[in-house]
Amino acid sequence: MILIKFFDDQSNFGFAILPDGSNIFAHFDDLSKGGISKEILNHAKYNYTITLSFIVMNYLGKNNKPSKKAVEIQLVNIEGPRPNET
Repeated sequence: MILIKFFDDQSNFGFAILPDGSNIFAHFDDLSKGGISKEILNHAKYNYTITLSFIVMNYLGKNNKPSKKAVEIQLVNIEGPRPNET
């Protein structure tokens, strides 16, 4: 499962947390090509589970640090929040 760390609507980018705990950068241009709208991204803030497939592109990011970017992103599934167990 991929967890969305944050998404900035104004800057059109965000980061997700990969299963190994590392961060991956995603730009809205790449997300929208895969059918992912800002509405879907906002659902992730409310305990929705969004499943994506993508290719990891390695590049040199800010301050020439090795970074990862999600490209060729596709929406696989979206599940609504589960009711709280009592």
